Amino acid sequence: MKRFKIISNNPLVAENHHRLLTGSSFFEHNREKFQLDFQPETVQQVFSRAEKLMKSGWKLTTHPLPASGGLIGSPCRTLIMDEGESQFCRLEEEDLQVLKEAARRWQESRGEIISQSSSEELQAYRQLDLWSLESALQEIEKFISKSGGANSEAGSW
Repeated sequence: MKRFKIISNNPLVAENHHRLLTGSSFFEHNREKFQLDFQPETVQQVFSRAEKLMKSGWKLTTHPLPASGGLIGSPCRTLIMDEGESQFCRLEEEDLQVLKEAARRWQESRGEIISQSSSEELQAYRQLDLWSLESALQEIEKFISKSGGANSEAGSW
């Protein structure tokens, strides 16, 4: 099975990543394939780290923009990337363009959200980001399990 990196600036992800990877037998057996790459400062650091990884062959597994447009400027962002040919997303060039567009859109909207965020709102952004990660991990588990997982000889899993 290929390796995954969870890139995040969300402290809740850092605090909970072991719990997230012990919730099922799939993750119990494949926990070492999912590494946390914690970037404690800004979303921009998450995007920069993802771009560096892309240039060394990693692919986006999750989309760098949140599902809700209201969360584009969120001060928390978590991405999942996989090593090698991606079964989840686009070609590398498209990945890079999508990542750059997400960074641009975040930069445009972040000031409004950050300046208006109380500590309770910041905690809510962190929780929403954590829930998005949980959902993405569940989808990855389903996808890999359906494709034969680590025991499959077909594909790169």
